[in-house]
Amino acid sequence: MVGGTPYSWDEKSNRHREHLEQVKALFIEHEGKFDVIVLMKHAFPRYPHQDFFGDGSRDGLFIDLIRGLGKPTIHLHGDHHSYYESEADYGLDNYVRISLVGESAGPPLSVTIDVSKPNPITVSRRQSNLKVNCCGDGWPRQ
Repeated sequence: MVGGTPYSWDEKSNRHREHLEQVKALFIEHEGKFDVIVLMKHAFPRYPHQDFFGDGSRDGLFIDLIRGLGKPTIHLHGDHHSYYESEADYGLDNYVRISLVGESAGPPLSVTIDVSKPNPITVSRRQSNLKVNCCGDGWPRQ
């Protein structure tokens, strides 16, 4: 999912609908077989991408799906080209969003998922002067 203003709103809407159908199909196909959701894409999850993510006012969109599943969900995106973390967007305790540094300017990012731990997701930026606030000790917090 690309960021920015689309060259064709119809094409963008069709693509987002297809993405959402694929995600729903994967969730159904693998129901009971996964403990964590990892979403990697470029676009920031708000306008003009609400037709995929939703805003909590319409059923069946991505945010509603992860709300219903209740699984820890980490969403990595690069749209803002700067590093920051945002927990509990959309009022979801099981959702954390991490914006990544753009181009090749950022340090490597290590994401570890260990479902045997109460907080299964840990994130580390491999540069000593950079802090990870939300996930260094595991996420979601208990």
